[in-house]
Amino acid sequence: MTGLRVLVSGASGFVGRAVVAELLRQGHTVFAGSRRGEAVGGAQGVKLDVTDAASALRAVQQAEPDAVVHLVGIIAQTKDQTFQAAHVEGTRHMLAATPRGARYLHMSALGADPASKSRYSATKGEAEALVRSSGLDWTIFRPSL
Repeated sequence: MTGLRVLVSGASGFVGRAVVAELLRQGHTVFAGSRRGEAVGGAQGVKLDVTDAASALRAVQQAEPDAVVHLVGIIAQTKDQTFQAAHVEGTRHMLAATPRGARYLHMSALGADPASKSRYSATKGEAEALVRSSGLDWTIFRPSL
């Protein structure tokens, strides 16, 4: 399957750069979503702050994607970034913005479980539950840290 329009959230991150490169290599049109909106590896940059529902919607409207690859995640909280905002609310916003009929691929993590004592794993599990109940055609993948 080549020639898809793909929006990648978290495109400027470690995993995002590799995903963007592979999608471009396969001949897809890639929109690299990041907070600064910079181009990544030849993909068109798109401003995307997943913690802001309006930003997610604007990015999706700009890209008009056949598929969304949602990679945004944080491994440590700060006063400005929380697991709840990045993992749960960010996923909620991306799911709401993704067009029905588009494929949604979601990067979670090993051990994701809403009942986990780890806030990281719990919010990753909460995000997975949102994906499963979204009504979209979805795939969840769980890499290790």
